[in-house]
Amino acid sequence: MFWQNGRLLDAAELKVLQDKLAPAVGDHPCVAVYSQDPILVGAMVLLCRELERTLLLVHATFEPELAADVAARNSAAVLVTGDAEAPVSQQLDAAPAAEGAPSLGIFTSGTSGKPKLVLHDWARVQDASQKVPENKRGRRWLMAYLPTAFAGMQVFFAAVNSGGTLYFTDGSFSDIARVITGQRIEMISGTPTWWRMLINAWPAEAAPPRLLQASLGGEIVRQDVLDSITSHFAPDRITHIYASTEAGSAITVSDGLEGFPISWLERSGPVRVRIVEGRLEILSEFAMKRYADGTSAGDDAAQAWIRTPDLVELRGDRVVFLGREDGMINVGGVKIAPEAIELAINELDGVTDSFAYEKKNPITGALLAADIVLSGSRPWTVAEIKAELRERLAPSYVPQLVKFVDSLRLAPNGKKLRTR
Repeated sequence: MFWQNGRLLDAAELKVLQDKLAPAVGDHPCVAVYSQDPILVGAMVLLCRELERTLLLVHATFEPELAADVAARNSAAVLVTGDAEAPVSQQLDAAPAAEGAPSLGIFTSGTSGKPKLVLHDWARVQDASQKVPENKRGRRWLMAYLPTAFAGMQVFFAAVNSGGTLYFTDGSFSDIARVITGQRIEMISGTPTWWRMLINAWPAEAAPPRLLQASLGGEIVRQDVLDSITSHFAPDRITHIYASTEAGSAITVSDGLEGFPISWLERSGPVRVRIVEGRLEILSEFAMKRYADGTSAGDDAAQAWIRTPDLVELRGDRVVFLGREDGMINVGGVKIAPEAIELAINELDGVTDSFAYEKKNPITGALLAADIVLSGSRPWTVAEIKAELRERLAPSYVPQLVKFVDSLRLAPNGKKLRTR
């Protein structure tokens, strides 16, 4: 079942919606959906899975003209838009469909570059959801990701395939907190930034529920956010999931510590990981089939090592994430991982979260800047922040511009929006 802003959609109502959508899908081998309505997106996913058709999930953040163009260029003969109450189908002058088994097409997030369309095998993309343990079946799940994103699809399939109810809600983080308590949500997965903002906005009068499962993904997971979630929600299980649109769900860590054990670099099995020149590489049976343009993310082989952009290093018996190579910022010829700056800022008492970035300057070329969200538990001045960071960071890593903000810019999938 689906719940959205007070309305519950049961199996019978979902079947009515799918019957309404079936004529649009017709016998076309490839169709697309472009909507901000998670119910419509979910109904299209389940329908195309059942009919064994290729479905492209077009980000709702795309402009309408771009959405139709992207869908047509990638062989979708029909674009479904609108919402569950009034879906609209548009015929497209599509490029010829490529040979191959039906797929689920998902765009990469585009938080640090141009989104790319990735094609996944229907069975593989659902594999992780089949492993939901018995005590977590039939539960209430909150969708905190964009439904058209890979992470959103993982939550979607986990809830649906385990007989659970999936809750969608709009509004502020304090509104989301009230839905969590009012609807007795038991399972939540979101980005570390999303979790930080939720806990900071939690209404004082609302007692947080004890969760069965708290999951994090999409960004670097630091120890402070793991500890914060544990303290606030006391979940039975807290899990950090490393996944990407290309690699699928690759690493799942549930020991409450950031990073993952170094011994995992030696593990065999359906998912293997290694470090090459400081970057994480993944070989997975659950990885994508290919990019829509026909290229792969790694070597030309049946099973390719996927070269991720994630930078890692060994610390004791752990492998920890440093940042993304494609997210490095260049200030004065020095390449800097913004996550390293954010980690130092977030360790300061009274800081909820931060965002480090490069700010163009017509005279100096670029300046290092940081936006900071304070919790209100301790007042800070810009001078005090800079002085504290000079004690913790190399000179080139100390932001020259510091600004206090009420909230950070988030992409619809809950990640910090790295592009500016």
